[in-house]
Amino acid sequence: MSRLRNCLITALFLLQVSPIPASGASVKPLEVFSEKILIREIEYLASEHSISAALLKRAVERGGREMDIQSKEKSQGSLKLLTSASEALAASEKSSAALSGYISSNSSRLKAEGHARFLPLAKLNDAIEAPYHRSLEKFLSTAAVFLRYCSDNFDLISSGSTDEVKRYEELYSAYIKEMDTFNDRSVKRSQLLAEWGSEYPGLWELMPR
Repeated sequence: MSRLRNCLITALFLLQVSPIPASGASVKPLEVFSEKILIREIEYLASEHSISAALLKRAVERGGREMDIQSKEKSQGSLKLLTSASEALAASEKSSAALSGYISSNSSRLKAEGHARFLPLAKLNDAIEAPYHRSLEKFLSTAAVFLRYCSDNFDLISSGSTDEVKRYEELYSAYIKEMDTFNDRSVKRSQLLAEWGSEYPGLWELMPR
C-alpha cells in the first residue's frame, strides 16, 4: 500500500504545478490517476501470487522427486526440502490473501468505475487457494514428523527393532494418507482454476497456475 500512497502524493504534487482546464473532461485528473493505480495494484498483486504459486509448485515437485529415507543423512536432507516447501507455502498463502483482500476492500470502487470484471478474484483465496494450502500444510507437517522419526531412529528401524518398526509403519501410513489427500486437493484446485478460466476468460492471465 506504500506504493499506492507514494503515487497519490506524486499525483497531488503534479496537480499543484500543472494548470487544470476550467471545463472539458467530466472526470477529474486525480480520479483518473487513482483509477489507473487501482488497476495496476491488482495486476501487481495477481502477478505476485502467480509467481509465489509457481515457486510453491516447484518446491513441492522437487520434494516429491528427491525425498529419500535410505540413510540418516538423506532423511535430514529431505527435511530441508520440506522446510523450503513450507517457506514457499507461507509466501503463497500471504500473496493469495493479499490479492483477494485488496479486491474485497475496493469492491465498491471497482463496481462504480466499471471494473466489476475483477470482483471474482475476491473469492479466489477462500474458494480455491486456501483449501489447497491447508491440505498441503497438513501433508508437510505429517511428512516432517515421519522424516524426523526416520532420521532419529534410523539404526533401530534398520535393525528391525519391534517398537521402532511399528511406529515407523504408523507414521508412514499417516504420511501416505495425507499425501493422497493433498494430491486429490491439488487435482481439484487445477479443475477449479480451469473452470474459472472458462467462466471468467478476462481474468485468466491474472490467475495462478
